[in-house]
Amino acid sequence: MRWWPWLFWGLAALLSAGGSHALSQVVRQQIDTTLSLTQLRTTPEAYKDRIVMLGGDILSTRNRTEGTLLEVLQKPLDATDRPLDTDRTEGHFMALCEGSRPDSL
Repeated sequence: MRWWPWLFWGLAALLSAGGSHALSQVVRQQIDTTLSLTQLRTTPEAYKDRIVMLGGDILSTRNRTEGTLLEVLQKPLDATDRPLDTDRTEGHFMALCEGSRPDSL
C-alpha cells in the first residue's frame, strides 16, 4: 500500500525554513484538516486521493533506492504548521521523500 507519497506534502511544511508556509495557498485549501493519523491508519483506502497534512518530530532517516524513508513521531501542528512542544501524539508514521537526504536530517 503506497499511502506515503501524500505524507510528503505534510512533511514539506515541517521541513520548511522560517515562519512562512511551505505549501501554496491553492494546495493548503485542498488539505482535509478533519482527518487524524488514527483515522488514516484504521481505513487508509477510504482516504485515497485526499490531501492531508501530518507533522511531528523526525526520529530517524534511512536512505533507500526510491528515496529517503523518515520515521516521524506525530504531534499536533501549530498555526504555522510546526509541531507543538507536547507529549500528545497519535504514534509514529513513516514517510517516503523522493531523492536522498543527509542522514543527519
